[in-house]
Amino acid sequence: MGGAAAVLLIYLFQRRFRPRKVSALFLWEAALRRHGGGHKLSRLESSLLMFLELLCVCLLGFALASPGCRRTESMHRLVFVLDDSMSMSAENPSDGKSSRDRACEEIMSLLSKYQPFSASFIISGETPRTLASAVTGLREADLLLSRWRPGKLSHDLAPAIDFAFQISGECPCVYLATDQAPPCNEKGEPAVRNGLVWSSFGTRLDNLAFISASRRFNEESAKEEIFAEVANFSGMEREISLCAEQDGKTLFSRKFNAPPLNGAGSDTLRFAIEVPARLDQPVRLEIMEKDAIAADNRVLLLSEAKSPVKVLVAMDESGDDGKLLGANLRKAFAAAGAVAAADSASAEIVATAWPAKIADDSDRWLLSIPSAGKRLAPFYGPYICDKDSPLTANLLLEGVKWTAFDVTEPEGYVPLISYKNTALLSELRNSQGGGRNLVLNYFASSSNMQRTPAWPILFLNILKERESERPGLHRRNFRAGEAVWLRIPRGDNVSANCISGGAEALPAIADGDSHVLFKAESPGLYELRFSQSHSLDSTFAVNFLCPEESDLSGLCSCIHGQENFRSMEYAVWRDFFWIFLLAAFLVALARLMMIAKEEGAMGDALRKDGGTP
Repeated sequence: MGGAAAVLLIYLFQRRFRPRKVSALFLWEAALRRHGGGHKLSRLESSLLMFLELLCVCLLGFALASPGCRRTESMHRLVFVLDDSMSMSAENPSDGKSSRDRACEEIMSLLSKYQPFSASFIISGETPRTLASAVTGLREADLLLSRWRPGKLSHDLAPAIDFAFQISGECPCVYLATDQAPPCNEKGEPAVRNGLVWSSFGTRLDNLAFISASRRFNEESAKEEIFAEVANFSGMEREISLCAEQDGKTLFSRKFNAPPLNGAGSDTLRFAIEVPARLDQPVRLEIMEKDAIAADNRVLLLSEAKSPVKVLVAMDESGDDGKLLGANLRKAFAAAGAVAAADSASAEIVATAWPAKIADDSDRWLLSIPSAGKRLAPFYGPYICDKDSPLTANLLLEGVKWTAFDVTEPEGYVPLISYKNTALLSELRNSQGGGRNLVLNYFASSSNMQRTPAWPILFLNILKERESERPGLHRRNFRAGEAVWLRIPRGDNVSANCISGGAEALPAIADGDSHVLFKAESPGLYELRFSQSHSLDSTFAVNFLCPEESDLSGLCSCIHGQENFRSMEYAVWRDFFWIFLLAAFLVALARLMMIAKEEGAMGDALRKDGGTP
């Protein structure tokens, strides 16, 4: 309305021109003079142009008001649950199709049958997820199904089914595409939930698979030992070829007769091989025969060898007790697997005289032992050990004679071994770094602990705990779906990416101040990348070792439940603003054509009278 009023005011206020003296007026006789807007009120002259302008403004006003109407439409609501287990990808050698392929064909047939539709796709797993928001077209549905690549371990389908019923609406009907048989009741009859269509597309297939594999370093031979176990999930004995490769070189190649698996792992094929120790090169084990699932025919193993903990014994060994204690410490650490450090800068554990303390932000461990002071009477027990501390695990002190000094430790130390009110072994953890201050109150000359099994066990526990506090991975070979824990330096960040045929990045499930948890469900070789500690970059391998999923003898093809995809009515608002916009555009175009026609007529009149247009 405001626009129309503005147009009318322009036509009411016409311009007034000053009188001019000219020699002739014939040049203006054929001209159609248009009045522009001015500041003096004139008589409103009706004009087709004015009406066109008013109409255009009104049409634009109606378009801005978003006119429309509400109407009722119907659409079928379809919810599909897709089994994401590896067995869905097993290919049938007869036609080359997998259970996933047959399920996709059936789903597309249903979508064609129930048009128009609104379909949602839920992927099963421990945490169900949707492929995308609801789709309404066959082309979109086919594109989403192409992103469904089953490859997970055996899991429960119930969480995905429950989630599907929650989003299915008032008339629930859920379609499950799987290769497993439905659960049965006490009578052995299929027990399928109301509103659920349990559709299985599986086929019983023969399959060979690795079900376990490990690699460890043999310190005596300085070589790597690889142990593997193969299961034959078929009804007959099969000849299989096993091959082991490292850095493109064949380390092992042999044929075996694998018996059919009839019991719980009793008829599996186990073998062990010895390979050179090369920390940076993985060993690939492979079953050369092709079968239904390729992922369980390959195993990638990395070396589990670790660098030994470096220990420096820096004590005053001038006296007899100092020499005895120093010799016993070196012997105990060496027996536990530690090596001597060249200096304190490279040492991870430093044994020195008490009192001593490392900086709060240090990662080094300090084992301080009093060497002077009043000696107490020997203790014969009973001793109190902290059962929650890994430093005292499997530590038995029966029959141990222990002599200590009468010293007062600073506040903050936690006793791990004590006799009454005397702390014999205590620790103080650093508030910022990962280091610890350990105090061993022990006088060797009049004690016998160094001659009992408790002495090497104590130092073995210290080395193991120190090794576990190292940043980075403490294992390098994992099963699919297993948690990958690693320790990181404070203030650092780490990411895990697949480097074997894909760029899959693993999200961090738990991210704390010093620990990170990843969970890799897809087999492959992964690389850790630290933002600051570049020397800690390392790799780990994830292998698909799941006997339950590799066993394809229990797959079936069946359907239970009846389709009941009802159409739902819902209100839809249809906008008509585009009609008014189109009409306004046509009116504006007509006005421009009229103006052009008038200007053309004026030019023709001027040329006819001999003037200049």
